[in-house]
Amino acid sequence: MPPPLPHLLRHFYYITIVARAAGHRYRQKVSFMIQIHVVLLGGPLRPCKIQGCEDPHSAKGFCKRHYMQWRAAGCPDNWEPPERPECRTRCKVPGCENIHCAKGFCRRHYIQWRAAGCPDNWEPPERPECRTRCKVPGYEDIHYAKGFCLRHYRQWRAGTLKGFDPPASPGCKIPRCEYIHCAKGFCRSHYIQWRAAGCPDNWIPA
Repeated sequence: MPPPLPHLLRHFYYITIVARAAGHRYRQKVSFMIQIHVVLLGGPLRPCKIQGCEDPHSAKGFCKRHYMQWRAAGCPDNWEPPERPECRTRCKVPGCENIHCAKGFCRRHYIQWRAAGCPDNWEPPERPECRTRCKVPGYEDIHYAKGFCLRHYRQWRAGTLKGFDPPASPGCKIPRCEYIHCAKGFCRSHYIQWRAAGCPDNWIPA
């Protein structure tokens, strides 16, 4: 016949005191062993005192979740947990199905509302149906510059894009130099030489 339950709990109480001095990890193991032994010996675990909650007791008559909520509410005497909604609230902007963040808006609309100065009757700006696409036939990439996407824009600037004329770029102002203009009217080579010479007004390469 197993020993009486109060005597057994008193025995485990002293074990827990020793476990507290031994460390947190060992204390968790002892607490779990106490619960297992109590169940095996026929003693039911103490449930949470909140009606409808089947979680085991943690402290002050509550389970761990309800105990944290009770502490956050200021430890009132006659406390009842808040009702849990069936689903999270959605954004109040018509047609937006994003999860509520603050002030009735989702995160994106809340940031836009704050940027607009938090007006009372605020409506989000209309979003365009789609961004402009690349003008190269057969490509649907987003527009970057000059009607091209980023990849085709770089090819067009380099003069390697088939079917499109390269951009008109002035040449170097040095006579008989056929290189493309880089800066200050010079090509890259002559511009470096001009900078090394001190940027004179009437400069002629050697």
